[in-house]
Amino acid sequence: MSKPIGLAVVATVLLSACASGPDFHSPAVPDTATTAFTTPWPASDAPVSAHWWKLYNDEALNTLIQQALAANTDLRVAEANLLEA
Repeated sequence: MSKPIGLAVVATVLLSACASGPDFHSPAVPDTATTAFTTPWPASDAPVSAHWWKLYNDEALNTLIQQALAANTDLRVAEANLLEA
């Protein structure tokens, strides 16, 4: 037997010893774990606030958004174009 094939056989035999024994039982899954991902998010037709990020009450996020809006010239140009149209 060539060396690489022999190593593959030995590795397979050793790794098969890691397989679970005859007394293995898969853990029980609580009912809440499966329904948490299948329950649909409650839909709403309510309009989203223009300042939706303020719902998080995070001053760091508020500051970052303000900086991004102030530095984003594309948005200001787009707004100016819309107002002109």
